[in-house]
Amino acid sequence: MRRIIFVLGLMLSAAGMAQAQSLDPPKVETFAGGGLMRDGATSGNTLYGGLQFEGNYNFRQHLGAVADLSWEHRSLFGTGISQWHYLFGPGYSWRRERATLFGHVLLGGNTLRAAGGSTSGFAMGMGGGADYNATRNIAIRVVQADYIPSRLGGNWFHDFRVGAGVVFKFGGYIEK
Repeated sequence: MRRIIFVLGLMLSAAGMAQAQSLDPPKVETFAGGGLMRDGATSGNTLYGGLQFEGNYNFRQHLGAVADLSWEHRSLFGTGISQWHYLFGPGYSWRRERATLFGHVLLGGNTLRAAGGSTSGFAMGMGGGADYNATRNIAIRVVQADYIPSRLGGNWFHDFRVGAGVVFKFGGYIEK
């Protein structure tokens, strides 16, 4: 947890030193990508591979509403284990000409499926990342890192997710 806070603080500090003009944010941003999740239930020895989708509706220059959906899968002793996260909440973006740094605090749920059974519970997501703006309408998500605590079956699990992918921006731009 301390590492994530340190990395986010470092990214925000670097953004504050940037000399470039800030950009008008698009009304809508969508992200599609892949990544890895470290399973907190097994002391970090297990990695899930997965997909992540995110939508962000920007209300103001820096503030938006985020919806995050991810799916992770792995096989353990021949049994497939799938995990879904569906998280929602506010997001903050710091935009510059070449890069966008962002952070979010999300709440929602988690569903774990294995061997024909499933269980669901509460989940949170806290993290952020950096996008490289390739064009005005397309960015490359260089990194997104999230700490995802969840409660399933009366137990707390502490997972970490790292991903990358492509961001599409559309829907007009918000004036400053």
